[in-house]
Amino acid sequence: MLYVTFGAIIGLMLEVKPCLCTKTYQTKVSFWCKALSRVQGRGLLYILLGLVQLPQQSLLTWISGLSMIAVGIFSLVVANHAKKKLNRLHVALVAGHENDSAAITEAFRKFDTDNNNSLSQAELALVANDLGTHFEKNELTAIFSLLDSDRSGDISIQEFEAWWMGNKEVDYSVI
Repeated sequence: MLYVTFGAIIGLMLEVKPCLCTKTYQTKVSFWCKALSRVQGRGLLYILLGLVQLPQQSLLTWISGLSMIAVGIFSLVVANHAKKKLNRLHVALVAGHENDSAAITEAFRKFDTDNNNSLSQAELALVANDLGTHFEKNELTAIFSLLDSDRSGDISIQEFEAWWMGNKEVDYSVI
């Protein structure tokens, strides 16, 4: 029961970021538990915690366990859906310009509306909307976290270029 409670608290801290988990703690948890920095990893954690709850004899623990499993399955579905959307967005963005550095810079400058040489989460949403793709808030958060490989809070031209070029370091199959 202690493991489940501890895991649930960590999961809650990661999901309700502004209220319970500062950027410093998010970074520490992500460093020590790399899988928890991805929606799929958190989904698997919730399923595991739910399965640990099921052998208990109490109705409350059964309800808690089934709820955790449901949240875990939902997280896996969201991650898969976001991955497919990101793949479609990537194909639409780079069509015909796969290795064109001028096109990369032009696209980046077009969506860098505040001209600070980085893309915020809102600007990434503009990229998606301009290309006919809409991401839900949780999908956009997962994608932004994936593309922001240095965890600086924005997407630099180098991170954008790595995504554009299909760089193997940017593995968006693990959102």
